[in-house]
Amino acid sequence: MPEAAEPEPPDSYRSVYLDTGFAGQPVERLHLVIAEPEFARPVQVMGRNGPADAWVHVFNGEVHRLGASVRLTLPLDSTYRMLKLEVFHYDDAPLTIEQVTAEAVPRYLVFEPSSAGPATLYAGSESVQAPRYDLQRRTDAPAAATAPLASLGTRAPNQAFTRDRAGTYLPWITGGVIALLSLVILWVIAGMLKRGGELNT
Repeated sequence: MPEAAEPEPPDSYRSVYLDTGFAGQPVERLHLVIAEPEFARPVQVMGRNGPADAWVHVFNGEVHRLGASVRLTLPLDSTYRMLKLEVFHYDDAPLTIEQVTAEAVPRYLVFEPSSAGPATLYAGSESVQAPRYDLQRRTDAPAAATAPLASLGTRAPNQAFTRDRAGTYLPWITGGVIALLSLVILWVIAGMLKRGGELNT
C-alpha cells in the first residue's frame, strides 16, 4: 500500500515509499528490480511508524550492476511500518525502479498439543511471565515449517481473568484498609487521652 504523497524530493535523488501494513513488522531485506543494464548509485533507507513522525535513519549503502558484480538487495534491520528508499542519481538520469520487495525471515509460533480437541490461546497479560520449555531446542526449522497450520478463531475477552483481576489489587486494598483503621484508632485514643487530661485538671 503506497503512503500518502509527500513534497517532491530534490533533483539529486528519487524516493520510493513503502507501507508494510503495521508497526512492528520486521523487514530484513529490500530487493530492487532495476531496468538499466549498468549503474552504481548510493541509496538510503529511512523509517517511521506514522505520518506525523520524523523519518529515522535505517540504512546507507549502494546498488549496482557492473559486469558480473550485481548488488540489488539491501540488508535492513527495521520494524518501522513506513519505509522511504532514496536512490541518488546526482547528474545522471534517474534509474527505472520497476519493483521493490520487502522481505523477512519467516517466524513461527509452535505449539505442542497435550491432547486432541480445541485449544485456547491467551494473550495480552502484563503480569504473566513467559513460560520456558525445551520445545524450541527439540524443534528445528524444517520441522516447524512443515507442521500443520492452525488458524485463530474469534477473539474474545477472558472472563476468568476479568473476574480474578481484583486479586491483583487485593494486597493494596487490604493494606489501605488497615492503615485507615489504624489512623481511626489513634484518633480515638488521642481524643480519649485529651478528655482524660481535661478531667484531671
